Amino acid sequence: MSIPSNNDCQDLNRRFGAPERIVFRPSQDTGVPVVALANKYGSCEIDLKGARVLSYRPTGQQPVLFLPKSMKAEPAAWTHGGIPVCWPWFGRNGEPGSASHGFARQMTFSVRSSEYSEDSTEITLALASSDETRRIWPYDFDLEIKVSISMSLNVTLTARNTGKEKFFYTEGFHPYFNLSDAATVKVRGVDGAPVCDAREAKADGSPFTAKDFDSKWQGDLTVDRDYDHVFTTKDGEYAIFDPTINRTIVIRAHGNKKLVIWHPPADYGGSNMQPGDNRRMVCVEPATLFRDEGEWLEPGATHQLRMAIQSDPNDGSVHSRN
Repeated sequence: MSIPSNNDCQDLNRRFGAPERIVFRPSQDTGVPVVALANKYGSCEIDLKGARVLSYRPTGQQPVLFLPKSMKAEPAAWTHGGIPVCWPWFGRNGEPGSASHGFARQMTFSVRSSEYSEDSTEITLALASSDETRRIWPYDFDLEIKVSISMSLNVTLTARNTGKEKFFYTEGFHPYFNLSDAATVKVRGVDGAPVCDAREAKADGSPFTAKDFDSKWQGDLTVDRDYDHVFTTKDGEYAIFDPTINRTIVIRAHGNKKLVIWHPPADYGGSNMQPGDNRRMVCVEPATLFRDEGEWLEPGATHQLRMAIQSDPNDGSVHSRN
């Protein structure tokens, strides 16, 4: 599969597009195409640079994902917003000096297939190992990301080992959710979950492990301060209740071992975020991130990480048991 550029939009629309359902357009931010998916349930856009979902808007509702006003095109820059894909490591679990959250988010994905029906619209993107990736990480792989819109936004990351030796990796989705006012918002689904505060560096400088969960979270999490907290949860379902707009965003995940909730402090201005942007977003991230519990993938084996996001305009009764 060739690596697409903005000049390929006409060909991509001919091969994979469908009028008003699947449409490729040039992107001035990254220099590679963006694909828009739409149907009666809503719409989303995905940048082929990193296979990042940029936006998701259910029909008749406000945008679900937060996207800063400025998206940087430099491959090495960490750009916040949308749903970055973190692979083959999450956070700083790569080799010393390597980019945070892996290299997949910096690579241009090819288009593998598209499909649509009355109730669903989907696109499948792919990244295969190459000389470029082997200079960063010396393993052969096939990484496939399927994004679809039905009554929810669905993202599936499938990793396959195409080489002759097993490899180890960590991974995660890093979705940025759009909020009316963070200080009034609650995240549900973490009550009673073992938790680790990743803001607190360990005295000996060693990395966090699954053994560092020595306390349990009590109640809902109110997004009124900064967080970088890692939870061990059981049911794989979480909810963000935004009372100002009477909306609950439900996140269902499978294939992850942890949940990260990240909310930067008020003076945070990293990369393309501006001070004050933290009031408009929170990240609720299904991930497998610690080195002592990552995935070992044997030759020929596959592993999936799945996430579904559904937005319900209601009074927050969803997940009220938490």
